[in-house]
Formats: sequence, structure tokens, C-alpha cells
Amino acid sequence: MNAVPYDFGPLAEGDTLPASATDCVWLTGTVTRLGGTLRIALILPHGAGAPPQTRFPSPIILTAAGPVELPPAASPPLPPTPEVPE
Repeated sequence: MNAVPYDFGPLAEGDTLPASATDCVWLTGTVTRLGGTLRIALILPHGAGAPPQTRFPSPIILTAAGPVELPPAASPPLPPTPEVPE
């Protein structure tokens, strides 16, 4: 995560690892291996104007190593309000 490697290989099927067992500040729950798949809950930082899909994200399922596409950190800016002539 963020270019820091974490080795969860020793985590056996059905085992859990508390976030406190790692030095990762982004882990917010346990790391669990179920059905051969790692399940990891992470903190998703965002700005004050973040849209709902960022504040309440759907699960992100990864099937390969590499960059992860995250929801937008902020809502797009509103268009300027047109001036009303007096």
C-alpha cells in the first residue's frame, strides 16, 4: 500500500490478523483470508467536499497487483453563478 509491501502470505485460510499487528496506518480492521481471498478494510481519506460515492464507497475488489482506482476525493466544482443584471 502506497509502495510499502506487506506480506500476508503466512495468513492461513480462516485466520485473522489485527490491524495493530502491522505498521500500516491505513488498516482499520482485521485482515482475513476467506476462500483463498484476503479481505482488508482500509481508511479512504478524502476532502470535506467528497461526493457520496467516496464517503460511503462500495467494496473494491482487486484481482491483480497494481494501482487501485479510487473514488474521487472531492466533488467537481460547481459552475459559476451567472450574474444577474440590475
